Amino acid sequence: MQINQSAPDFELPDLDGNLHRLSHYRGRIVIVNFWSCECPHSERTDKAIDHGDAYAMA
Repeated sequence: MQINQSAPDFELPDLDGNLHRLSHYRGRIVIVNFWSCECPHSERTDKAIDHGDAYAMA
């Protein structure tokens, strides 16, 4: 991927099994966080990016 090039479209399920497609969030800031729940840094990272208008992906 190059600078100023759109990211490839993909979809992931949230914790309730609902699918979310990247293209549905076009124009918004999207953070995909792949920390393992066993990782000691994951809780700190989750708290740092929690802004209420977010979806938790499985």
